[in-house]
Amino acid sequence: DKETAAKMKARAKALSRFSWEADGFIIRPAKNKTELKREGNALDHCVATYYQAVAEGGSAIFFIRRAEHPNTPFFTLELDEEKLETRQNRGKHNCARTPEVKAFEEKWLKHIKQKEKRNAKRNNANKPAVAGA
Repeated sequence: DKETAAKMKARAKALSRFSWEADGFIIRPAKNKTELKREGNALDHCVATYYQAVAEGGSAIFFIRRAEHPNTPFFTLELDEEKLETRQNRGKHNCARTPEVKAFEEKWLKHIKQKEKRNAKRNNANKPAVAGA
């Protein structure tokens, strides 16, 4: 429905802060239901069933691509946003990640944790001091 699609669009925009490229790979959030279906069909796994959870904020789905083929499904990652940890990362037929994908994932997680830490420091520095404290 239109409400869920709008929520999904807003989530994709919010999650785009985690988009990144390094070592010949790209990672970006799923943008809509069509992308989730395409990903699931191409890789023969169930990521399309996560649509509602992503839209409602209970899941964060990212697509890992080879930089030279940014539109070709390769691996699908679910991020635990609170812990900034991977819940799962699967390729075709739910295969485990390759050593190269695992290394990229670890580097990306380190990157987003550092970025979130910097953003938190910046946000705290911009808060006004409490009077009388």
